[in-house]
Amino acid sequence: MAVTTETLAVLTKGSTEVFGSEREFREKVVSRLLESLGWNSTGDIQYEVPIQAGTDSLKIDYVVGSDSKFALETKKPGINISPGSSAWLQIVSFLRLDPTLLYGVLYNGKELHILDSHGQEPLVSWYPGKNTAILDLLKKEYFPVLLQHYSMSNISGNISSEDYSSITSPVIAEIDENNRQMREDRIIAENLQKKMHRHLWYIPVYVVFVVIAAEIGPGSVGIPLLTPLVVILPLGIILFPIIVLYYELKLKAVKKRLRPH
Repeated sequence: MAVTTETLAVLTKGSTEVFGSEREFREKVVSRLLESLGWNSTGDIQYEVPIQAGTDSLKIDYVVGSDSKFALETKKPGINISPGSSAWLQIVSFLRLDPTLLYGVLYNGKELHILDSHGQEPLVSWYPGKNTAILDLLKKEYFPVLLQHYSMSNISGNISSEDYSSITSPVIAEIDENNRQMREDRIIAENLQKKMHRHLWYIPVYVVFVVIAAEIGPGSVGIPLLTPLVVILPLGIILFPIIVLYYELKLKAVKKRLRPH
C-alpha cells in the first residue's frame, strides 16, 4: 500500500529544505509526518516525555501511541543518526529503560531508521529516493501488528520494494479486512444499544397497564378491553427481561470482537 501524497510531501520537505533549528524541523516536518500517518496530535502523541536514567533526567522527543507505543527521536538534517552514533545509543537506552516502548524511530530528514531494544542494526531504514512504502510500518492503523510481522522476517536495513511488498501485503490485506469488520461491528453495537434503550421505555407502560388491569379485575364491565391484559401483560413482563438479556449478550459479543488483541 502506497503512502499518501501528504506523507510524500512531508518527506520531500524534510529532505530538501534547510531548517534553522531542531525545533523548527519538528514543527514543520516531524509533527506533520506523524499526523499524515494517522496519529492525532492531541490524543496519540506525547511531547518531550521525561525518563530517568540513573541520576540523569532525560526527555524523549516523542512517544507515539497508547497501548502500543514507539519512541521517536529527531535530529536536524545533517546530524548523524547512523548505528553507533550518540543519537542511536540514546534511543536504544530509552527502549531499555522503558519496556512499554516497543520500538524506536530515528529521523533527521535525510534518513529514517526503525529499531528495537537490541539496537545493533535497524529493522528497516528509509532514505530519499528509496522505498517509501516502509512508512506503512508506522501507520496508526497498522501499528504494531505490521511491524511485528515484518521484524520476524529477519530482514534488516534497506529493502527492495518487491521484497517489502511480498512480506507486508498479506498482512495489510488482513488488517484492512479486520478494520472493515470492526467498523461494521461498531454500527451493529450502536443499533443494539438504541434498541435496548427503546425497550427499556416499555417497562413503565407495562407496569401501568398491569396495575390498571389488576384493579379492574377479570370480567369487568367497565373496561372489558383490559381483561385480556391480566393474562397477556404478565407474560410480556416475563419475556421482556429475556429480550433485553439477548440484546445485552449480543452487544457484549460485538464489543469483545472490537477489543484489540
